[in-house]
Amino acid sequence: MTLLLSVVVVGVSWSAYIQVKRAALDASRAHLESAGRQIATLLDSSLRRARRELAPLAADPRILAELRSQRTPIDPVIDSLLEAFQHRTARYAAVSIWSSQGVRLASSGSPDVAEATGADAVAGVQRGLRVSRFFVLRDTLAYGVVTPVLAAHDVVGYVVASARINSSRNGAAVSRLLGPGVRLLVGNAGGGLWTDLDSVVPGPPLSTLGEERATYTDSVGARYLTVAATVPAAPWTVRLEAPEDFALGVARGYVAGIVAGGVLFVFVGALGAWLIVRGVTRRLDEVRHAAEALAVGDTPARVPDDRGDEIGSLAKSFNMMAEHVRSANQQLLERAVVLERRNQEVRDSEARYRQLVDQSPDAVLVHRDGTVVFANKASALMLGASSADALIGTAIFDLVDQQHADEARRRIGAIKTAQRTSRLTELPLRKLDGTTFTAEVSGTPIVFDREPCIQTLARDVSERKLLEAQFHQSQKMEAVGRLAGGVAHDFNNLLTIINTYSELTLARMSSDDPSRADIECIRAAGISAAKLTRQMLAFSRKQVLTPRVVDINEAITGLAGMLSRVLGDHVHVVTELRHGLAPVFADAGQLEQVLMNLAVNAHDAMPDGGTLTIETAEVELGEGTEDYRRSIPPGRYVMLGVSDTGTGMTAHVKEHLFEPFFTTKQPGRGTGLGLATVYGMVKQSDGYIWVYSEPGRGSTFKIYLPRYSGDSDDMPTATDEFSVPSREAANILVVEDDAMVRGAVCRILDRSPHHVSEAASGHEALEIFRRCEGRVDLVITDMVMPSMTGAELVRELRKWNPLLRAIIMSGYSEEATTRDWRLPANCAFVEKPISPPRFLRAVSEALGAVRE
Repeated sequence: MTLLLSVVVVGVSWSAYIQVKRAALDASRAHLESAGRQIATLLDSSLRRARRELAPLAADPRILAELRSQRTPIDPVIDSLLEAFQHRTARYAAVSIWSSQGVRLASSGSPDVAEATGADAVAGVQRGLRVSRFFVLRDTLAYGVVTPVLAAHDVVGYVVASARINSSRNGAAVSRLLGPGVRLLVGNAGGGLWTDLDSVVPGPPLSTLGEERATYTDSVGARYLTVAATVPAAPWTVRLEAPEDFALGVARGYVAGIVAGGVLFVFVGALGAWLIVRGVTRRLDEVRHAAEALAVGDTPARVPDDRGDEIGSLAKSFNMMAEHVRSANQQLLERAVVLERRNQEVRDSEARYRQLVDQSPDAVLVHRDGTVVFANKASALMLGASSADALIGTAIFDLVDQQHADEARRRIGAIKTAQRTSRLTELPLRKLDGTTFTAEVSGTPIVFDREPCIQTLARDVSERKLLEAQFHQSQKMEAVGRLAGGVAHDFNNLLTIINTYSELTLARMSSDDPSRADIECIRAAGISAAKLTRQMLAFSRKQVLTPRVVDINEAITGLAGMLSRVLGDHVHVVTELRHGLAPVFADAGQLEQVLMNLAVNAHDAMPDGGTLTIETAEVELGEGTEDYRRSIPPGRYVMLGVSDTGTGMTAHVKEHLFEPFFTTKQPGRGTGLGLATVYGMVKQSDGYIWVYSEPGRGSTFKIYLPRYSGDSDDMPTATDEFSVPSREAANILVVEDDAMVRGAVCRILDRSPHHVSEAASGHEALEIFRRCEGRVDLVITDMVMPSMTGAELVRELRKWNPLLRAIIMSGYSEEATTRDWRLPANCAFVEKPISPPRFLRAVSEALGAVRE
């Protein structure tokens, strides 16, 4: 007992210390974070006050006139204005005026301070900042506050005030308010220069700079808690540091008190346990021996129960329990005889009803010598009888398809011979109205009404077979689609290299070069291969979508003239368009290609002419729709139907209709990708397609697209106009994991005046972007890269620069379909394989140099 109490005390003390330590550290961090945010807010308020002080100076008409006239040198009156302002506000080391191009035009006070802080503050305006970083110039710790000079909402220049940090003792006062040992640090966001608002001080360890909350150990082994807060609209970071020992002082004192109380508790508990055991053990042994005797079936003697304490009550309770056990044993023996008789009656009743299973969901038929003698309700429903009694007396072989009647006789004979249940098998059965269906059946020999019979269990599996066939077809199409998408992606990367270098080679060759014809053949073959990969990508649903709200009727009307010219005069085109048709949310180009592919297939099925009917309608599918649409989830759809009066299709052709490279046309007249492409496009738009056709009776294709009920104005697209001014030369970052493709892209950009940087992954691109502090005008990235897609990279970079322009390239792959295929807003897209002229034009458009 003493050991147990000691373990409990130690465990409680240690747990208490851990909990109190964690609570103390969390409270200290919370206090530091709250103080850091308040200090950051106070610094932000101070900076705002400084900008308000500069506002009258920036609004002075004389300064505005000088900046708009762009005279050199500037009027001496401006120097007088600056000196007067600096004299009124002695805390500024310098006041300067800058042009909108970042050139200092005039200043008062220290010219070095004005140049350093002013240049950084003006440059920070481009990143949305109004304050410069900290600078130390001639023992002066200063920063710049900038206010733009506006003329009709246009920035014509800037007024910068360079403030001193060490002009007051506010930092020491703030540190005293934070508590003993707490150190205040304010520094540039990237590190390198820190101050306690009085002077330059050593900064925190480099390992903690990127963390908002951290713990570190200094050179003498002392541990410190540190938190960070960002000053809004300024490139500053506020950090507070506190020694961990100060926070843990309360925890150690609390645990010391717990340990002292625990020692006293162990001593008192051990003494009490010794006294209790001494007086209780003997009587408890008597009760234990009696209980052991009762457990093995002996009738124990009464336990002495003359004591008036808890042991006496326990002995009395045990004696009462022993008496009850003796009485209960006698009653159980008497009841066992009665229960055995009743159990036999229940078993007989259960055996009869188990054979009947009238409420079973499966059909149960009992037949003797080929005649049905019992049927349950499920049998009547499955076989189309008015009731179960209507099946009594029916010949069992009349319920089997006649082509399989001999197999049924053989199976029934085998059951009678073997006298055991037959294995489950599929067998075509026939309803009373003559229609057939597939069922799973098994037979069991039983005794019914004291005569040998056979019980047949049957379950209709025709619908399940249909769903299995659809599932297998879907799996087959998905597997082929993954293969096509992967091949097309890798092939497009290879075509990018082939087409790019062939076009660059042709650009350098003269028209009479003997090798020019060979290179042109290579380029032509690359272009033809690119068309084939686009078809494969459409089939495999690996295309990047640019969806929008589309009116199908408008799309059909716009294509009507082209269809008439493509199909010829011998095909009559009829349109039956539902007025007021709801829109759908889909890729308009894909929708037009689907309609064109179906129309061309219909034209080929009507060599002697015929009628092509295009119809639209709104449909709502529920649980009770026709069999052919049960595989389509219930909901509201817009239906696009294309019907022809051509030759139709056999069941074999329909079974392989959407498989790639399957065609019934003559060699050289088709690739077999037309309907596979249609299938892929419909599935990529979350739609469904159904086909009905019979030989000699034409074909009908019905496409069901989800009805769109949202607001089209709220839908983002990837083609929004940029509003960024153009420039002659730009900084471009090319991100591509394939070194050869990346080299080809850079070779194309070598023909432009732009400055190009390369990265082999998204993480490398982020590191380059941070090193150059966001001075990147355009990022060109591949969509599919290891660990980070191009879309994810663009979104991450725009956290640094929301106005960053971007172009995403892609040859598509299966991996990309499991991620976000939607392009970010204001992001152009270039499909692989790329063409140098089109690629350079896309770059110019993205930079704002070309506008259609």
